[in-house]
Amino acid sequence: MGSKWTKWLRADLTGWSGSSNLGAGTELLADVNQSQFRAKPVGQYTDAPGDVQSDITYGLIPPWSQIQLDPPRNLDQKSYVLDMDIFIQAGQEFRPEDLVEQLRMLHTQIDSFFRWSLAEEGAAYFGVEEL
Repeated sequence: MGSKWTKWLRADLTGWSGSSNLGAGTELLADVNQSQFRAKPVGQYTDAPGDVQSDITYGLIPPWSQIQLDPPRNLDQKSYVLDMDIFIQAGQEFRPEDLVEQLRMLHTQIDSFFRWSLAEEGAAYFGVEEL
């Protein structure tokens, strides 16, 4: 896997994969990170029934890895993964209109995160258009 892709992402997300600090002949086999966050709802989200939480997994994974898709996919080359799960873990009355609004709110956060993750070179490479 070439290193061109490391310029597509913010340095915060490339870690050792984007580093030039490895010695000659050193092969980075894997570099996977998982970050978990929890925050009180603020701004337009203050009506959320609980804290907003997210799990973010990112990094370089080896070719023998399996991605949990439907059906699962076995990788045949080194790959980079960037995955974000965001949720509100709180008891609440079941009201479909509230759930739809929460889905919109959380989806907006996911969109913002993935846009934030791209460096300008990545945005150009993938043809990002701001709407």
